[in-house]
Amino acid sequence: MKNIKEEVDVLEKSSVTKGNTKDKKEKNSKGTSKGKFKSELIKGLVEKLNSSKNKEKGKDEIKEKNTISLGDILKGIDEMSETDIKNICDDIESMNLKVGIDSKTIQFLVQNKNNENIKKMLSKLNMSMDVDISSIAQFRKSDVDTVRKICEESGCNIDKVYVNTGWDEGALQGYSFEKYDKIIQNAEKLLEKALRKVPKNASKQDKVMAIYNAVLKASKYDYSALKKNSSKRCSSRNLEGFFLQNGSCVCAGNATALQNLLECEGINVEYVQGYAKHRHTDNPDYHSWIKVQLDDGNWYNCDPTWDSNKVGRKYKYCLKSDEEFFGHTEDESYNPTYERGSNAQRYRSTTRKYKLARRSKESEYLSERYQDTELDESLRIAQQYSDMQSVNEEYLTYARKNKIPINAGVAVAPRLTFKQKIAEFFNRSKHLKNISFVKKFIEKNTVNANNKKTTNVQKQNTAAQLYKVTPQRYYVRNVQQRKNETQNRDER
Repeated sequence: MKNIKEEVDVLEKSSVTKGNTKDKKEKNSKGTSKGKFKSELIKGLVEKLNSSKNKEKGKDEIKEKNTISLGDILKGIDEMSETDIKNICDDIESMNLKVGIDSKTIQFLVQNKNNENIKKMLSKLNMSMDVDISSIAQFRKSDVDTVRKICEESGCNIDKVYVNTGWDEGALQGYSFEKYDKIIQNAEKLLEKALRKVPKNASKQDKVMAIYNAVLKASKYDYSALKKNSSKRCSSRNLEGFFLQNGSCVCAGNATALQNLLECEGINVEYVQGYAKHRHTDNPDYHSWIKVQLDDGNWYNCDPTWDSNKVGRKYKYCLKSDEEFFGHTEDESYNPTYERGSNAQRYRSTTRKYKLARRSKESEYLSERYQDTELDESLRIAQQYSDMQSVNEEYLTYARKNKIPINAGVAVAPRLTFKQKIAEFFNRSKHLKNISFVKKFIEKNTVNANNKKTTNVQKQNTAAQLYKVTPQRYYVRNVQQRKNETQNRDER
C-alpha cells in the first residue's frame, strides 16, 4: 500500500503544480500539425504502451492489454484548459483506446472528488471503464460509493471490477460493479464482527486469529462445485461464493476470502496453490491455502479449508512452518500475472521468496489463547453428526482424476460398526460366507448389500456446513428419526 500512496502523491503534486500552460498548448498544437495526435499526453501514453507490450505487468497495474490508466490521464488536470481536455478525449475516441482505473487512480479520485476539471474530463470521455485492484483493501465500501457518485455525475460508468489475486481463472471473470459492491459490503460486515473485541493496537497474530475464526465459521465447502461442468466452477473459487453465497465455496474461495480480509487490516498475505495429501489417500490433490507474515517478519501457512473440515482438530493447519505443515507442498511455479487479452502471459518467470518461519504456533496454544465458543460449538455439533453425510462415489472419482481437492474432510472408507466389521471378516472367508446363518448375518450387516460397489462414502462435516443449518432443527430432526426407527423395530 505504501507504493500506491507514493504514486497518488505524485498525481496530486502534478495536478496542483503551476506550469506554463501557454507552452503546453503550443506543444500540443505542434504535435497535431505533424501527426495524428491532438494531445502530446495521449501520444506519450500510447508510446509507453507500445514499448511495454512484452513486459510483465506489475502487481498494481491494469491487466488489460492496450489500456491507459485514467490516473495517467489526470496528471496535471488542474492546468488543463477546455481545449486540452477536448483533444485528449478526441484522441481516445478516434484511436479507440481503452481507459481503466487502478488502485492509485481510485485514491486520487477519492481525494479529489470535488475537482471540477476531473468531472469535465469524465463527462467528455463518457465511457465504460474497468477497475483493476490486487485486493479488496484497495477499494473499500466508502471508495465504491465515492466513485459511483463521480460516475453518476459525469456520465461514465464502471463495467467490471477485477480483483487480481487467488485462482487466476476465477479472478479473470471479474465482478459487475453492483456485485463487487455487495462483496465489499459483506466483507466489511464480517470484519467488523470478527474484530469487535480486538484492540486497534493488537498484534498481527491476534488479528489473524480473529479473522481466521470468522472464516472457519462462515465457510461451507461446496462439493457440488467440483462436479464436471458445474455452473459454480468459478464462483466457488473466487470471492463470489464466500461473500455472496453464504460461504459456499471450495479451497480456492476460502483462501482468497481469508487473504483479502487480512489485507484489509494491512497484513501481508500470499495466496498459494500446491499439492495436499491426506493420510487416507495415496495421491496428492491440487489445493489452495495462504501464507501470512506476522510481526516477527516470518511467513506462516494457514489452511482454512482443512481446519474447517478436520472436525475436532482445531488449528492443526493454522500458522504452521513449512516443515510442520503436514501433507502440503507448494507449487512454486504458480505465480500468475492475471493479465487479460490476447497473447497475455499467464505466469511470471520468477518465483516468490519468503522468510519462512522455522517453528509453528502450537495448536494447543492457539486453542487456549483464542477461544471462540461459537466456533467450538459448531465443531462439536459437526463431530457429533459427522457420520450422517455422504459423498457420491462418481464425483469422488471425477475429483481425483482432475486433481480437485477431495480430501478436505473426506474419509475414503466408511466408518464401520462392530457387526459390520464381523460381516466384512466373514465375507472374506471362502468357506464361512457360504454357511446359511452366516450368509444371513452378512446380508443384514454388510456395508454394501448384494456385494455392490460402494456408492456412498462417508465424510466428516465441515463445521460451517452445520453452522449454516440451524443446529437445533438438525438435532430435533435426527432425534425424531431415531425414535421412528425404534418404534418400527418394536412394532415388528
